[in-house]
Amino acid sequence: MTRKIPCSQDWGDLSDPDAFDSYEKFYQKSNDEMQVEFKKNVIQSCSGLRWMPIKPFMYYIFGLKQYIESNDFGFYDKSDAVSCFFELINEKAATYPENVKEIYSELKPLLDYISENQSEYDADVDIYGDFGRKNDEIIKMMSN
Repeated sequence: MTRKIPCSQDWGDLSDPDAFDSYEKFYQKSNDEMQVEFKKNVIQSCSGLRWMPIKPFMYYIFGLKQYIESNDFGFYDKSDAVSCFFELINEKAATYPENVKEIYSELKPLLDYISENQSEYDADVDIYGDFGRKNDEIIKMMSN
């Protein structure tokens, strides 16, 4: 599906400092352009995703997906990237279920793959939790 880069109206109220920081980092950038940022600091980039409004999130979560699927991770970033992917989708699905349902079918194959292959991402269950369980939680939210 072709997606449009979010416009300024999609960002809405930027009075929240975290949302504004997210706007400054992501605004008018394509997901291809954001790959450099994900590789430079995936945790910081994911923090930007966490605080952005839902419309930009629905675009930029595919940038994180692209980064994960590229398998071009920085040192130690593999486990952090996939953990953040689960956490972000879980958080947004809990807050904006109808919006996340619109894109879920495109995210689900990667969520399923990661949850079935957690060790491939060096994501120790004792540190990152069980991705299978996290995936089950998301599936449950998306089926309601």
